Amino acid sequence: MTVIWAKNFKICTRNQKNDINHEEKTDKVKKGIQMKLKSIQLIVNDNGGIVMGTGRMIILESIERTNSINQTAKELKMSYKTAWSKIKSTQKNFGKPIVIADKKKGTKLTQDGKALLEQYRQLKKRCIKADDVIFEDIFSNQE
Repeated sequence: MTVIWAKNFKICTRNQKNDINHEEKTDKVKKGIQMKLKSIQLIVNDNGGIVMGTGRMIILESIERTNSINQTAKELKMSYKTAWSKIKSTQKNFGKPIVIADKKKGTKLTQDGKALLEQYRQLKKRCIKADDVIFEDIFSNQE
């Protein structure tokens, strides 16, 4: 999409439980510049602690694939401590365990962890689809 001009803006929305932070941003553009919307979906708890976001989704997807926090950390080029800290933080903010470690079988997602991951994937997909429609509606007349 080509637009002639747009201002920076940020829109944050939350559901009735106050647990989704959704941001939409654009940058100032000049005539003829291609522009697209980039949005961030964060699920937060009542205290603002992050339950789920894209980074944590990637960590959980890697654990699901590798059955290993260590392998996940290597794959994502982060320290084991960083990966484990994000998992612990998610569990604390979610209020339920999302992974279970077994020395023989490795680390696996719990049923709650699998459900959270799948629900976040659905949320992200639907938000991006809705964002694209809204963005097109707002900026389509500026081509």
